[in-house]
Amino acid sequence: MYSGPGRLEIDRVIVGEDVVVIEARGFQPLKNGKSYDNVYVWVISFRGSLISRVNHYFNPEIAKAAMAG
Repeated sequence: MYSGPGRLEIDRVIVGEDVVVIEARGFQPLKNGKSYDNVYVWVISFRGSLISRVNHYFNPEIAKAAMAG
């Protein structure tokens, strides 16, 4: 599936009282000659000093198109 190491570039980090939001772009070369490039968002919630929840968002249609033979 992957033809080499990928790269993740963090575009923005937003820190709140009990939440951190990370926006990033990922770039991954594939064996089929395409590149899987997508945008990601993680919303990390905290309860005290512990992570209580992580939500991860990306565009599945971009993933589907990149993985198609």
